[in-house]
Amino acid sequence: KFLHGRLQALGVLEGTTAQVTDVEELLLRYFEKKSSVLCFESIDPEQIMLDAYARTRKDITRLVEDLEGGTEDNGIHQEDTLQLKRLNKAQIETGKALHLLGASLGAQGFNDEEIELCREALQLKRVAAFGPSITISDTLHCLGFALDNNGIYLEAMDFYDQALAIRQSIVGNEDLRVAETLHNKGALLCEHGNCDDAMDCLQEALKIRLLHFGEHNESCADTQQWIGNVMREKGKFNDALPYFQSALKTKKNFLGA
Repeated sequence: KFLHGRLQALGVLEGTTAQVTDVEELLLRYFEKKSSVLCFESIDPEQIMLDAYARTRKDITRLVEDLEGGTEDNGIHQEDTLQLKRLNKAQIETGKALHLLGASLGAQGFNDEEIELCREALQLKRVAAFGPSITISDTLHCLGFALDNNGIYLEAMDFYDQALAIRQSIVGNEDLRVAETLHNKGALLCEHGNCDDAMDCLQEALKIRLLHFGEHNESCADTQQWIGNVMREKGKFNDALPYFQSALKTKKNFLGA
């Protein structure tokens, strides 16, 4: 009842965001206190997370299904009607909420659940949107990352390519979201031995990140490390070393080591 009331009061996206924040905070506190509080031993925090998100998913999808049913019952087909506009907004917000649930689960290692939720999110976003959008690209990128983590190479690459094309067309070639997808695509290409294409992606990602952050930034260090990996794979050990050294220096500074 509390979850349903929260979603009704705050809306689908804001209510889901609050739910995810609460669950992640509870998990963090559990792992911080587990070693010193014996009463936590009987608790399975991962199952609690799965159950909480399953209930959230059920409630938010039911809300949008109710709206979909209302448009069908009333025989409404005009795209500019108020009810269809409400439905489109609800579908997009529900898609974003499902994406959020999936990403949160993925961060805890539930890759299969993340993929399932993000596929559902993508479907809703595509139904509601009239063409490519940044929010669609966000879920495409997230799916690429989740599939990459599950070792599903070809489909992961396809989602990265779709996300990259949308991002470049909407925000241009120097946006940080473009760099994010280029970095991930380059890393995936490197892992599968396509060093030349990997280098093209990673160098472009580094150029964008340097433009925004300057040299001493952790995201730049991540890309530099992967460029070093590509150089090493190509047998260019002397060329790889400066990238590793620069990345290590930045990460040490970031960690205070």
